[in-house]
Amino acid sequence: MEGEIELLDFQQEMLANAEAVDDLEKAMEPQKKMDGQNRVGRGPCPVDGRSAAKDASVHAQSRLRKAVKSFISSEGLSILVGKSSKDNDILTLKIANSEDFWFHVAGYGGSHVVLRNPEKLAMPPRQSLLEAAQLAAYFSQARNAPKVEVHYTQRKFVSKPKGAKPGLVRLKEYKSVSVRPQLPGGGEAE
Repeated sequence: MEGEIELLDFQQEMLANAEAVDDLEKAMEPQKKMDGQNRVGRGPCPVDGRSAAKDASVHAQSRLRKAVKSFISSEGLSILVGKSSKDNDILTLKIANSEDFWFHVAGYGGSHVVLRNPEKLAMPPRQSLLEAAQLAAYFSQARNAPKVEVHYTQRKFVSKPKGAKPGLVRLKEYKSVSVRPQLPGGGEAE
């Protein structure tokens, strides 16, 4: 039981710190060294020889791929888009880092969008900001509007009220930008 809890804690930390799907595999490297040890949840699987940790990594990668769409901005930054209300919660509360930038269309339902911020900048680069905002507008109920207001802030200013429905969050502070809903020229990464 203790091994399973340890594995789940590891998976949660791995998801929270991943900046890209490839980071999930890199995070599993230290775990691979422990695969042969006879610990609960870490030893080889008697059926196919795979370790529980490797299965957890595959499952975590699969869940991440199912929860988000990935894009690359024209400036090379990763943009992640939630696919459903539950996926929005996973993206915002488990995957996004506190310094990442968070976007959502104002006044409509839609996807949460996260612009990765590996440099921990106070403001995102202008073109990446616009592209992330355009994605937030495009993956919303306002997709067909000529122009849409999109709120953005750093993830650390986004919280989930206790007992709130999936996807519902509260913003402590935010700025807004007006954009046309569209897919960016950078294209979809996966």
